[in-house]
Amino acid sequence: RTLTAEHAEYDGKTEKLKLFSPVAAHDTDEQDLAFTGDVFVGTKDGNETIETPGRTKGHFKVESNDQDQP
Repeated sequence: RTLTAEHAEYDGKTEKLKLFSPVAAHDTDEQDLAFTGDVFVGTKDGNETIETPGRTKGHFKVESNDQDQP
């Protein structure tokens, strides 16, 4: 997964990275996200998080478990 922003700041005490909007994300499965607000990425080992107070728009691949559907 890759998140991109023009500017970011890391707070070592809280172990959070603040990405200033606009922020975009994509991965190797061609899924993507666009964030309208700043994004906060928690980097604490075992407790990784992504939070935003703004709106998020994205495209995800969804696998069907229904055997009748292609």
